[in-house]
Amino acid sequence: MDINFNGLMIEVHHNPEEAWSESKQQITPNEFIEVIKNLRFPVTINFDQRIQKELENYRCEIDIIDSELLSLFHSRMQVVDQIGSFKRKHNLTILQKDRWYELLRRGIDVGNRKGLSKRFIERVFKAIHQESIAHQSKIIRN
Repeated sequence: MDINFNGLMIEVHHNPEEAWSESKQQITPNEFIEVIKNLRFPVTINFDQRIQKELENYRCEIDIIDSELLSLFHSRMQVVDQIGSFKRKHNLTILQKDRWYELLRRGIDVGNRKGLSKRFIERVFKAIHQESIAHQSKIIRN
């Protein structure tokens, strides 16, 4: 409900292990009562103007940070292009596995210290790495 769904689909069974289908996604009646007790229905319309303004301020901060991130990604890809040219000149492979694992390990370590989940860091770094490989592949093919 926190992400503005209009409803929920919940399967309830008095003994989920004996259910004929999808037993792992079913909950007991007591668990269902707990789910219902803990549901929150946040206000999604008719914000107080003060609340709306404060939310807009936070969103402006996010927009500035996102712009900075994109600038950093652009700068990173410029260096990646230089690496691609270097690898082409010296006939090196695009994928340097040891370097990739080192980058990922360090990213996870730093991310964990900053309160970011391992899963998030892995997904972000894999996306960046794939873009880096695409950049270098393009340079090496030309």
